[in-house]
Amino acid sequence: MSVTSSDAPNSDTLASAGTEIVETVTPGFTDGEVVKTKLQTGVDLNGAVSIIPTTLCPGKGSFPDADCLIKYGAEDLFLLFGKGVRQSGDTAATCVLSGPAQKWKEAQIKDIGFGHFDGLATTSRVSLVSFPSRVNPPLVDYQTGAITASDLNFPLQSIENYIGYYFQTQSLWPVLDHEFKVGPKDIVNQLITDFSKPTPVAYTLAIFKMPGYKEGHSIAPYGVETVNATESRIIVYDNNFPKQRQYITVDMAANTWRYVTASTPGEPSDVYFDTASGKTSGGLSILPTNAGLRAAATGMVAGTLTFQSSGEGAILVENDEGQATGYAFDIEEDINEIPDAELFYFKGELCFDVLPRIKVPFFEADDTLYSVFISGKKIDDIAQGSLTITGAGFAIGVNDVNLVPDEFFEFKLNPDGDHISFTATETGETPRHLYLLRSYLRRRSEHHL
Repeated sequence: MSVTSSDAPNSDTLASAGTEIVETVTPGFTDGEVVKTKLQTGVDLNGAVSIIPTTLCPGKGSFPDADCLIKYGAEDLFLLFGKGVRQSGDTAATCVLSGPAQKWKEAQIKDIGFGHFDGLATTSRVSLVSFPSRVNPPLVDYQTGAITASDLNFPLQSIENYIGYYFQTQSLWPVLDHEFKVGPKDIVNQLITDFSKPTPVAYTLAIFKMPGYKEGHSIAPYGVETVNATESRIIVYDNNFPKQRQYITVDMAANTWRYVTASTPGEPSDVYFDTASGKTSGGLSILPTNAGLRAAATGMVAGTLTFQSSGEGAILVENDEGQATGYAFDIEEDINEIPDAELFYFKGELCFDVLPRIKVPFFEADDTLYSVFISGKKIDDIAQGSLTITGAGFAIGVNDVNLVPDEFFEFKLNPDGDHISFTATETGETPRHLYLLRSYLRRRSEHHL
């Protein structure tokens, strides 16, 4: 018999007896650095590859979230962005970060506390691609005597740093140009095509719990199974289910998908399902790993302002023409009215509604004044957050903002970073630390307001 999408579990350790698999497509990776394994349950991974050991980072609480980036230093940013991040030094080993680069790094450290799964999924794929960066490292570089990923002991600072390094590449805007946000049927067909190439394309896959690509979680697809004429499975590695062969069930006729996961291993699971429209849940997206790494290496995008608020709540950016991008407080949903602006939704932990990052393009002579609103509109209790705004050679921000439900903080600034002002509604507590940092190329300075 064939298992239908309505009653099939998505783990072969639960039940797969009687399921007739018509066809299985898995990447034909042959790189000698790739470790091909079998699950300890005896379920064949059908050519699946991963450098994540089965004991690595089993879930929230066992992974020292922000710690994996605490030692994420100047050398890492230099490797990622090049000389543009330096205050001094011409090599990765001698680089001293500029003030804006340091603040950008600190913002990424805060975000990883909301989930690190995109870093795990990306790390499990980077060994499959050929790119001159931190990819394809010999395992012995991390631990003496390690031959396969399962030989690695955890916690291990170098592995934590490696995962953190790739975790924050999701925040780099060029990556968005390579992300496919399409229906599940199209994703299945894309994976089959690219997995079947002489040089297969490695991907990470994001699932979203809520409409609008919110509460995202990253997993690593490594195969596609055709169960029958109307049902296919995307075989995935999910760090929340170590040593298990997981899959997303796709109804090819109805163009719907279904997946069971949990935000923490061992906790009750939820069923996620949706149509191609993304109206019920949050939809799916896939990102070619190699394209993402190449985009990451291009560095920060010139001519843009990036708004990043670490924490939960809501953020809205408005220009002086009244066009806004972000969370519209009156209709309680995200909008994007500013021309060529983009919203990026965080892929981390399923149980957190992390604020999206917003990119707004500007021209060199742009004298627009932008208003940035952050609020506790979407939270039930006081929460602490920070705001970081980065532009050409500067960073403006505020640390330790206490967000109170329904209260607002408003910041005004121009694209050059020459002006910033702050107001709070009602009795909101004033942030303890506002700052403006400029790179030395623009007479580096630091101001605490």
